[in-house]
Amino acid sequence: MIVAIAFQVFIDRWLEPVIHSRLKTLIVSGSDSLYTFQLDDINVNFWASSVEITNLHIHVDSLHYAQREKAGTLPALTSEISVSKGSINDIMLLQLVLKKKITIGSITSKSAGITLSRHFRKSDKKINTDNEPLWKLLQPDIQAININRIMLNDINLTYSNADSARAFHWKFEHCSATIDNTKVDSLAFADTTRTLYTKDISILFNKIKLQTSDALYAIEAKQLRYSSKSQSLIADDLKLNPVLGQQAFYKKIGYDKDRFALNFPKLEFINFRLPLFIKRNIISADTIEMTKPRVSVYKDRTAPADMRSKYGKYPQQLLSKLSFIIQVKQVKVTDGLVTYTEKNQKTKMEGKLIFQNLHGKITNLTNDDEWIANNSKCIADLHGTFMDRSSIHSIFTFYLNQAKSGTFEVKADMEKVNAAELNPITLPLAQATVKSFDIKELHYYIKGNERTGIGNLSMVYNNLEIELKKVDEDNGKITNKGLASFLVNKLVVYPDNPMNNRERKAVNVRTERIPHKSFFNLVWKTLYASVKDITIRLDSLKKDKSKKKK
Repeated sequence: MIVAIAFQVFIDRWLEPVIHSRLKTLIVSGSDSLYTFQLDDINVNFWASSVEITNLHIHVDSLHYAQREKAGTLPALTSEISVSKGSINDIMLLQLVLKKKITIGSITSKSAGITLSRHFRKSDKKINTDNEPLWKLLQPDIQAININRIMLNDINLTYSNADSARAFHWKFEHCSATIDNTKVDSLAFADTTRTLYTKDISILFNKIKLQTSDALYAIEAKQLRYSSKSQSLIADDLKLNPVLGQQAFYKKIGYDKDRFALNFPKLEFINFRLPLFIKRNIISADTIEMTKPRVSVYKDRTAPADMRSKYGKYPQQLLSKLSFIIQVKQVKVTDGLVTYTEKNQKTKMEGKLIFQNLHGKITNLTNDDEWIANNSKCIADLHGTFMDRSSIHSIFTFYLNQAKSGTFEVKADMEKVNAAELNPITLPLAQATVKSFDIKELHYYIKGNERTGIGNLSMVYNNLEIELKKVDEDNGKITNKGLASFLVNKLVVYPDNPMNNRERKAVNVRTERIPHKSFFNLVWKTLYASVKDITIRLDSLKKDKSKKKK
């Protein structure tokens, strides 16, 4: 009995304080004093080689945080961890005390709260945020750490932006993580097969439900999982949908903003480098694979027009302005679908463009200056089907080293387009139907910047005949404009190209961008002007009249 009492006194007065001291070294010294902690209780079972901890709270030390923030050496990600109950099993207690080595079989927690705060910087390359490696910071109090497995279940994770100017706040509930084979020493630090000193970090998120910071869109995913061993990040059934219906959406926005709906049944990041994201705000992956992505865009032109300038909002310009770095070698698209629907201001009818069976890839998706110096072009090369009938192949080239001016090129080739494909667009948007129009082949090219576009078009076709329509303002009925259609077909349009063994082509068609219109509007507007150059006989009708509109 006396021996048992004496041994318990040994545990209470000496062993438990030693464990508390080692924990302090691990948290405080291991973070170079950025973090501190509170702990309510440690319960050591020497014979079972286990330790129970109660109410462990790890958080940033406000003084050191302020100092490192002022010096610009804050890590890209800071955290706060609360564990109500945790178990440390198969711990070699004598080795911990005598040899200053931590060897543990497993660490488990059934409930934990983790808060991650992101500190956005465009680049950390010129800032030393790593300081000394962990294994050096722990010496001489801790010589090495070896943990076989860490299992964290039922984690409530909060992820937020520490920059209040671009604040967002996301919560993930009931997450889990397994961390296998953790070693902290000089050899493990040099081991390139390890991620953050571990052989494998597996993280699982189920039934994700979030909202964008403007509360316009809901983000949902059936599952999100990551493995550092395979360097893969996979999202299943990822969706972004408007929170509000169409009428409520435009009533809240107040202008004709594009309304998006995105669906990715499977989205996979291959060779995703988590440490670069954690330490340096870099999203880095060899490949992003999109399987059967669905992108839907809706625009209601009956809403007031947004007259604010869109200069500086081309794709490569937006990419260059991101507060973090992207390094993606390629994005692969398999069996994609893109639809664009527009409600016309006059007819109140909707026209829809459909691009399906899309396959291809986007290469060199980056805003990293070093990557751009090596390869200045981001190229999207996609082929598919237009309006369920015609083959289409498009190549978009964005000059990343000329992001300020927005320099780009687009090349598009189409075959076998007919009237049936065009009428769902021309009737609601142009108050005309195409009675017949057989485009055998179309080859379009445009080079431009954020101010202007210059296009070339060759289009071989037969049997162009249109029928003009009129919408009755009183009852909304659509009627034919017979005489006007007859005159247009006989006097205004060319029915075929070539005619009389001469092929007409549109060359160097220059179009000025409307400042409040988008990148795709300039591409479309230049194509439209080029089509008029080929199909219309009268020069007076080819001129762009949009400049006269205020």
